[in-house]
Amino acid sequence: RFAHRFPARVRRLGLLAPAASFRPIAWQFYLRGAIPQLYPSRATVTWFVRWVSARPPGPADAVAEPTVRQFGAGLRHFDARPVPIPD
Repeated sequence: RFAHRFPARVRRLGLLAPAASFRPIAWQFYLRGAIPQLYPSRATVTWFVRWVSARPPGPADAVAEPTVRQFGAGLRHFDARPVPIPD
């Protein structure tokens, strides 16, 4: 809204978190994304990252390795419990 109201004050504009902005997220994404959450293992995370990255199997899988490590670390160390906000 700011960019529309004050275009002279905006030099560049970027789109953040565009998921579901233009098209709804497919149910397959939720289903496949739940499997590594329910059964966190290197195999399920690798399976999901390969599917979501849309790369054909083969030598390009080495590119996904840092993503698999990051995703796995998030599954292990992220605490999804709500944090109370002090008054």
